[in-house]
Amino acid sequence: MDIDYSVYLVTDQFDFTESEFLNIIEEALKGNTTIVQIREKNSSTRDFLNLAQKVKKLTDKYNVPLIINDRIDIALAVDSAGVHLGQDDMPCKIARKIIGPDKIIGISAENYGDALQAQEDGADYLGIGAIEKTPTKTDCSVISEEDLNKIKKTIKIPHVAIGGVKEHNTREIIDKYGFDGVAIVSAIMKSDLPKEAATNFYNLVNSKLTLDDVYAAIYGVIVGDALGVPYEFKPRSTLQKTPVTGMRGHGTYDKPEGTWSDDSSLTLALADSLVYGIDYDDIMSRFSKWLYQNMYTPENEVFDVGQTTEEAIYNYTMGVNPLDCGGVEEYENGNGSLMRIMPLLLYINRKSIDEKSAIELINNVSSLTHAHKTSKACCNIYNFLVQAIIENREANNLKTLIKKAIERAKKQYPLKEYPEFKSLYDDLFFDSGENLDSTGYVVNALQIAFYACYHSSDYSDAVLCAVNFGEDTDTNAAITGGIAALYYGYKSIPPKWIDVIINKELINEVLDAFSEGLKHY
Repeated sequence: MDIDYSVYLVTDQFDFTESEFLNIIEEALKGNTTIVQIREKNSSTRDFLNLAQKVKKLTDKYNVPLIINDRIDIALAVDSAGVHLGQDDMPCKIARKIIGPDKIIGISAENYGDALQAQEDGADYLGIGAIEKTPTKTDCSVISEEDLNKIKKTIKIPHVAIGGVKEHNTREIIDKYGFDGVAIVSAIMKSDLPKEAATNFYNLVNSKLTLDDVYAAIYGVIVGDALGVPYEFKPRSTLQKTPVTGMRGHGTYDKPEGTWSDDSSLTLALADSLVYGIDYDDIMSRFSKWLYQNMYTPENEVFDVGQTTEEAIYNYTMGVNPLDCGGVEEYENGNGSLMRIMPLLLYINRKSIDEKSAIELINNVSSLTHAHKTSKACCNIYNFLVQAIIENREANNLKTLIKKAIERAKKQYPLKEYPEFKSLYDDLFFDSGENLDSTGYVVNALQIAFYACYHSSDYSDAVLCAVNFGEDTDTNAAITGGIAALYYGYKSIPPKWIDVIINKELINEVLDAFSEGLKHY
């Protein structure tokens, strides 16, 4: 039997009526609960049986396995998927003889020795814990980190974390110790919104985005931006004669080496806002503080501001609704929303937000400054590649992932309605970059990023390719750099480039808070 242990709901009646109890379980099942265990320590056999039969009807309705705690007789009577046994209950080998080979047997393990013995005895899965002290099982001791590390290395059967598991620590537990899921009691049973609580736990368990990815992608944007700042507006012909090969200072804006521009400032402002979730007013307020108060800047000075972005922020300060501030005309399709969108894409992928909701969120956050359908489409196509990388980078090379993202884009944004993507959708697009335009039009920026990443073997290859197209060098390299670093990893960014980045204290402060926010939602 193929079981998804992501969200393992352990029931507790607390002070609920039977009707309330069953309603909570059904709501949790609607919200991606993947397995349910009935735990009734104080019920009579008859009462336990009656309740188990009613819960079984619900779990069957949603095609979710039902596990009975302790009572093999009840498990057999209701034909549940299996039974869960504690260390003081019937030994696993004897239980197997009674319950048969086709039922699931789970075992509670409070230490590495328990886990190893259960695995050797033929258990199908383990409940490991307590991870932290919990009011629902006061008699359980907290398992040591040493034992958790041993379990991660040597235990091959599925295991779920139980005891003290909350939304704020779930992803850390999964990342650190390799659990297959989390066992939840009060965080779902006592929630005012059990469906949403179960969905949140499911998304946390199954997100493939790591916190290392967050630092990689955002630093990828910032380093790419800084690499391109000295060369902005340089024509391609000039850079073809003397190609950019590394980080330098001065140039167009006469700024020190490692200086980053509006691309990174607005990226950091968005990341800082997302610590607290989605709030369009808060995002625009932070954008305003950047423009008018020099926040989120490398040296307390704003430079290189896009006209459409500046006008949108001004509109907000005049009392315009945030979602109505952005430019809606064709000529207002600069790259100003695409260049700063990465934190939102990381947020969406960390939360495993569904496709329809993700597109709506991206459209809205783009619209804060750039509300034309082309700008919004480019931000979403960029996310198609971000998602492809996060979900499939271990099995596919970057070329394959880029092509998959474009195929997805063709379906979402068909050429008949979006003729501006004709070049990107062409099968020969990647054959030559000779005709690519590197000025500030958002479609150009997206095409440069995809082309540069397609022809790269590491982060440096990608961002240097983007810069050497000339013109809008900082933004093109920033957009390219976010993708390249996400795929190749933080360590792919040359340390000597990171070392010279100005005001890393601010960057790290924002990223630390953003990462913590992603843990807690």
